[in-house]
Amino acid sequence: MIEKLKQIYNDKIILNVTKFDHSKYYYFYNTNGDVFGIEKTININEYKLISSAYIEKKIYDNDNTLQPVYEYLFENSTYPFKNNKAKLLIIDSIYPEFKEILLSFFKEVELIKLDNIYVAFCFEAYSSDINNFLITIIDDLGINFKLHEGININSAIPGKVVLEYLSIIKQYITKTLESYTDISNILTNEKLDSKQEYINIIDQYVIGPVLKNTTNKDIILTYFKNDLNVSKTAKDLYINRNSLLNKFEAIHKLTGLNLQKFTHACAMYLFISHKE
Repeated sequence: MIEKLKQIYNDKIILNVTKFDHSKYYYFYNTNGDVFGIEKTININEYKLISSAYIEKKIYDNDNTLQPVYEYLFENSTYPFKNNKAKLLIIDSIYPEFKEILLSFFKEVELIKLDNIYVAFCFEAYSSDINNFLITIIDDLGINFKLHEGININSAIPGKVVLEYLSIIKQYITKTLESYTDISNILTNEKLDSKQEYINIIDQYVIGPVLKNTTNKDIILTYFKNDLNVSKTAKDLYINRNSLLNKFEAIHKLTGLNLQKFTHACAMYLFISHKE
């Protein structure tokens, strides 16, 4: 049928679309998954006929960079970023200039808005302490907002899982009084309605894969057995203290939990206890 459309509409049809202008074109998926566009100068009956034969493609944003991000979340499309790992931040505020603020902390940032929250996908942080950065911004600019430092995502995490994660965090962040929270707050919160759903995501895509490595699990369990004593843990594992700290840093980068921070260690302990 696409060949017939080409004959009928000639210069009004565009094939193999990669950039979108929804003010000028209707867009549809072809039978092989490619996208074609039809100018909006066609009449309503023609539009209805085409839309009855093809699936109409939704355009979420005029920005062609952000369109693949929405497709990743809502259409379970492929991971949309060239960087293999993105830090997920969820922000509750009416202040609109968050991308500029976050670019002073991260090398690259993509920011979208879902309902009344901002979702930032951030790459290559200049520092690991976003909490202190947040407090400084609040003090300097007088901005009132709440930020949740979420999980790291990558191409192994489907968009629908990220969307489910965002839905859970949105429920939490709009209710909490804290200006800054991270995944440890969720793991230690017994009142969260979606606690089990959250744990399932963390188990499958964040902490679970780290614990499947027996070396990582031995390090963590020995650390807890020794009441978070780094020197004693290193001695029991027959490694030097710096090597152990490097292991902690690697676990931190993978899970978002800093085992030398008490609240994070508690969250990891509760997670392991819940699973065993």
